[in-house]
Amino acid sequence: MFYRNGETLIRVSKSFLNGFTKRLQHTQPEKREPFYKRWFQNIMIYGMEGQAAAYRPKIVTRYYRIDKIDSSKWNIIYHDFIATRIAVLGLISISSVGAFIAICSTDFYLHGELTSPSGMRLQRDFEELGSFAYVIASAMCLCAFCLVRLHLLRILRIYQSKSNPEDFCMIRAGFLRFYKKTPFNRSQVKVLPVMYEQNAQYYKLFIFGNINVCKKSAIINTESFEQPVIKSYMFGERNTLPEKLLSSSNGKSSTAAAKPKKLPPPPMF
Repeated sequence: MFYRNGETLIRVSKSFLNGFTKRLQHTQPEKREPFYKRWFQNIMIYGMEGQAAAYRPKIVTRYYRIDKIDSSKWNIIYHDFIATRIAVLGLISISSVGAFIAICSTDFYLHGELTSPSGMRLQRDFEELGSFAYVIASAMCLCAFCLVRLHLLRILRIYQSKSNPEDFCMIRAGFLRFYKKTPFNRSQVKVLPVMYEQNAQYYKLFIFGNINVCKKSAIINTESFEQPVIKSYMFGERNTLPEKLLSSSNGKSSTAAAKPKKLPPPPMF
């Protein structure tokens, strides 16, 4: 009797220890690369790489997370990698200039004059330049307006729905926030003639952009699409689905067809 109970206790202890060991193996954190290596890799990718790096799995996964887009329901079909980096720098610059102006304005409102060292230095330089300072200030304001306008016109990323290829989601640079998300469908896309003009005048591009989405002007880079055939489909140049979407839709239909149909119950006599 004692022998049987002891053998049972040993078996229970062994199974418990084996289960605990397996759980530790699964919960053990994976070895990650040192911080400085990951930091250096990110600098090389986001600072030195060109448009060719836009569709790398690591970068695509990161922007799915940033844009809060479900990768199981949407495909990224357009990614202007260079414009994305410029948009981040532009937003940081706009925020910095806005913060400096707000600090100087608050200082002047509270004290009746500029008391901060940077504000006093700026006022001194402005007074030394005299009337020429107004020309410089006007040129700087015009340049800032043009940069902000181009910043807001650029389309950064476009996602296409897997269930309904007619639906898209556009990510643009924001003014008070990093990114602005706009859903649209293919019927709301209008390509402007300036898109196909080789010697297009810059003022047309600056005022009207080269595409209208939801009746809003925008600038799109045709070389940033993942595939030219997807660009043609979104622009309405072709009405057939791209092979990438055809394969996914065919896969869904085949799985649906593979399911056996439920037979009706036999008649009751």
